[in-house]
Amino acid sequence: MYNAELPPELARLVAHRLKDDKRSLQNASLISSTFRGPCQEVLFEELQLECPNRLRPTSYHPGPPLLSIIEQSPFLAKYVNAISIKDDFWEYSGASWRPGWFSKDEVLPCALKKILSCGKIKRFELAVGPPYSLAQPEWWCELPALHVEVLSEMCRSPYLTELTLNGSPIELSYLCPPLLKRLAVRETFEMNSILPPDSSTSEVQGETKIQELHICPVTDISKKFDISHLQTLKAGLYLDIRREVKNLHRLLEQCGSSLRTLSVADDRPGLHGRRWWELGGCIQQLSLSMQDRLEEIAFDVRVMLNHSIGDPVAAFLRVLETLPPSNSLQWIHLVLRFDWKYQMNDLDGTTQFPNEGWRQLNVSLRERMEKLQCFHIEFKNDPDIREFIRVRGRAESMQRRMEAFFLSLEGVRSGWITWKFTL
Repeated sequence: MYNAELPPELARLVAHRLKDDKRSLQNASLISSTFRGPCQEVLFEELQLECPNRLRPTSYHPGPPLLSIIEQSPFLAKYVNAISIKDDFWEYSGASWRPGWFSKDEVLPCALKKILSCGKIKRFELAVGPPYSLAQPEWWCELPALHVEVLSEMCRSPYLTELTLNGSPIELSYLCPPLLKRLAVRETFEMNSILPPDSSTSEVQGETKIQELHICPVTDISKKFDISHLQTLKAGLYLDIRREVKNLHRLLEQCGSSLRTLSVADDRPGLHGRRWWELGGCIQQLSLSMQDRLEEIAFDVRVMLNHSIGDPVAAFLRVLETLPPSNSLQWIHLVLRFDWKYQMNDLDGTTQFPNEGWRQLNVSLRERMEKLQCFHIEFKNDPDIREFIRVRGRAESMQRRMEAFFLSLEGVRSGWITWKFTL
C-alpha cells in the first residue's frame, strides 16, 4: 500500500470511518506506519469492560492484559476518553448474592489508575451489581477499597462531561467536575459510607450546570447540581410514585423555561406497574406553566381499559393544559402499554373504547398548540406472552374499534395525528 504522501488529516478521517470495523482498524495499524497512530487512537478511545461470556463471568480478568498493554505502550493511555464498566453477572447462592468479575480483578484498579494519570476521561459508565431492582448498599460493601477508590477518581476526572450510573451510589455523581453536562442515573441509592473519607459530597456543586438528565427513580438532585440550564429531562417513575412525582415537579420548577424535551415513563416493576390509575392521579398534579420553550414531550405508561377506572388520557390532557398559551410545543409522543391478561373481561367485544378524553385532547391540541407538528400515539402490548395468546383474538377486535375511532378524529384527516399498534 503506497501512502507516503497521504496527509495526516485524511488518515484520521479514514480511521474514523472504520470505527465500527475493529478488525480492519487493527490490520491497518499493523501494516501501515501512516495509519498506525490514527487507527490506534480510534481503537483505544473507548474502553469497554464487560464479560463477553455469560457462562463464565468469574473467569473474566481484563486487568492483567490491560496493565501489560499500558506498561509496554504508555502513549496508548492518552487516547482513552471513555470508559464503560459493566458487571451484572452476580450469582445467587445461599440466600445471598456473590459478586461478579469486577471485584475479583485485583489488577484492574492499577491499570485504570495509569489510564487516569495520562488520559482525559470525558465519558464514564458504571453498572456494577445485580440487575434490575436488586441493587442494595450491602452489596457495594463487598467491593475492595482499591476498587471504590478508582471509581471515585474516575468520577472526579476534570474532563468528565458525561456520567452514567446504574445500580450505584448516587453520591458518585456528586464528585463530578463543573464540566459535567449529561447525567444518567438508574436504580441508584444513597450510601455515604461507600465513598472515601475525603470525598466531601456534602458540598453543593453549584458550578455544575447539567444540560441533559436521565433519572430513575426520580430524586431531587437540584440540591447538588445547577439544573437551571437543563434542556433534556427523561424521568422514569420507579417505586414510590407519589414522592417521585413531587420530586419531578421540583425539577421542573428548577429548570424553568430552559427545558426543550421532557419524557416521563412508568418504569415500575411487577405489581406496581399495574396500578396506572395511581400514576394518573399523581401525574395530573404536574405543572408545565414555566416550560414556555418546551418543544417535545413524551409519556410512556401502562394502562387498563376499564370504565370504573376512567379514561387513560385524562391525566395527560390535564398536564398539557398547564402549558402557557404562548408555548413552543411541536412534537407529542404518547405510548400506552396494555397488559391484556389483567383485563380479559374488558375484551368481550362489547366494551366501548373510552373516547371522550381523546376527543377533548384533540380539541385542546388544535386550539392551544399552534406550533404542533405531530402527535404520535403508540399502543403496545405489555404481556406475559402465554396469557396474550389466549386473548389475541379479542385484543385484535379492540384494535379494530380503536382504529375506527381514530379515523374519526379531525387531526387524523389533516395528517398531524399518527398512531401505531404493536400487539
